[in-house]
Amino acid sequence: FADLGDATFVFVGAFDWDTLRSLTETYLASLPTAGRVEQWRDVGVERPPGLEEHVVRSGIEPRSQTAVIFAGDMEWSRQNALTLTVVGEVLQIRLRERLREALGGTYSVGAISRATRNPDPEYLLYVIFGSDPARTDELFDAVFEEIAWLRDGGEQEYLDTVKELLRTARAEDLRDNGFWLNQIRDATQRGELLAEIGRFDERLDALTLEQVAAAARLYLPPDRYARVVLLPEEE
Repeated sequence: FADLGDATFVFVGAFDWDTLRSLTETYLASLPTAGRVEQWRDVGVERPPGLEEHVVRSGIEPRSQTAVIFAGDMEWSRQNALTLTVVGEVLQIRLRERLREALGGTYSVGAISRATRNPDPEYLLYVIFGSDPARTDELFDAVFEEIAWLRDGGEQEYLDTVKELLRTARAEDLRDNGFWLNQIRDATQRGELLAEIGRFDERLDALTLEQVAAAARLYLPPDRYARVVLLPEEE
């Protein structure tokens, strides 16, 4: 707390404004400032180009873990970030239906996505699943078949399901102080209007199946990903 000159404080929850103002003036306004403006620093972490495949052998349990990682540059916007989220959610449903329910190859499979703005706008989407080591390649191929299905257009019923799931989750988030804290903090850091937080449903309603398929083609290219497999040690 030697220099809080460029700090932004965010308060969320139910509070009395006059009481908060008094406490802020007493305990925050009195903290030292030196006029320094801090900046984040790009540490220069670069993604490997093209295809990367790595096998790690560790442990003795006859199980494998596979991660398929897509990452790259993106044009940042809340709409694009939401579209990426929907791509991941649709893929999550399809992979559960295919790898777990149809093939019985895994108990747990996930598709996780994230869009970031700094230091450069970029995205990350990865698929992870555990399986019998003997079925690793089979399930890996099935993952890419489902990705191809989405790139080729997908189906409207899956988009409708994901939209409803996201609306329900958003309604629950709106009652959580932690959600508001994160949203206000992120919008402030990005220099966005706080009103953008309230336009989630508008952006979700505008999203079409064609846009989701186009995003899958953009973010999930068949010639640029990393595959990492954890296998048990060889005897």
